[in-house]
Amino acid sequence: MTKQYLARWFDDRVREMQVAGSYFATNHIDEIAGFPEKLDLKSLAAELVELGALAHRHGAGIVPVLIIPLGISDALDVNPPELTKVSFGTEPPSFYLMEPRYFSSWSDREEYRSPYRVHPRGPILVEYVCGRSMQMREQGWEYDRMLFLRTTTDGISLQGPWKNQPRGPQ
Repeated sequence: MTKQYLARWFDDRVREMQVAGSYFATNHIDEIAGFPEKLDLKSLAAELVELGALAHRHGAGIVPVLIIPLGISDALDVNPPELTKVSFGTEPPSFYLMEPRYFSSWSDREEYRSPYRVHPRGPILVEYVCGRSMQMREQGWEYDRMLFLRTTTDGISLQGPWKNQPRGPQ
């Protein structure tokens, strides 16, 4: 994908958020102009890092997120897949732009979250998430499984859990 397409998508979504007063904006990757039909986790992570750079330059407190659906489970699945063996579910991955206040808002989800130990000073935080909303639980629906990736290059996430990690041998 060219940076031009990604920058246009970013600018359009930020404008939509401002006009609507929304906490977030999103699109499946197959709805974003310029994306090739087949992408792997590594390529999508590189695009997320580029979105993080755009968010940092924008300076309005936007956090880029990539959600990769992994399918459903009848029970709460507490076994994260190996990242090297991740296969995408039937839904395409989606990029989100979120305001930081979204992360502190109340959630009605029951879920299991497990971070992956990726390079502590790397540009991305990765979590496996399996969960469902209260409404889904009341209806007896399955649990959604996904990978949740967010950048550390947006200028906001750097205040997260990786900030004070050791930098290697002292």
